[in-house]
Amino acid sequence: MPFVTGKLITGASGTLPAHNAGDVLVIMALKWGTSGSNPTVPSGWTSSSSSASIYRRSIGWRVAPASGTASGTWTGADALYVLVWDKATVGATASNSSTSNTAQVPALTLTQPGTSWVAIMGSRGGVAPGLPSGMVERLRDSGVGVYDLYADTNGPVSSWPAQAGTFEAVAAIELIPTETPVGITYQPH
Repeated sequence: MPFVTGKLITGASGTLPAHNAGDVLVIMALKWGTSGSNPTVPSGWTSSSSSASIYRRSIGWRVAPASGTASGTWTGADALYVLVWDKATVGATASNSSTSNTAQVPALTLTQPGTSWVAIMGSRGGVAPGLPSGMVERLRDSGVGVYDLYADTNGPVSSWPAQAGTFEAVAAIELIPTETPVGITYQPH
């Protein structure tokens, strides 16, 4: 169940990173403020969670029907955090934010404990966010004053409690394998 890529898109829509048909696409849409509504999840995407604390956030996902699948317009979003995975679907999701760069990676109640992986995507202004305990960094990117991080547990976990964090905004995503690796045994953390 490999990580493919991640990307931060400024605005309510944009070009998704390279992906193939069958890859799972996950987006955390952020509105930098608490006024108004949460960003809307476009047609064709499954809405999985939303929150209005500190910054308004919505998480949606879909299995790419083809390469070059469009992001759609996430009305009200100022930024889209995109995660692309192969051979997985999405279970539980949650997000957190903090104006002081102290947002924890949120806890998840896993739908398939012992089988699921947990991935995160998030950012911090000014300096790079720290890697949470039990995670392997997959991609770190720096934009203009914003640093985003994509990581995962590198294997199945039986639970996912909240983790200390240094994020301004962060999402935790349960990834459920759609294929069982042959000849590889993973040990839960």
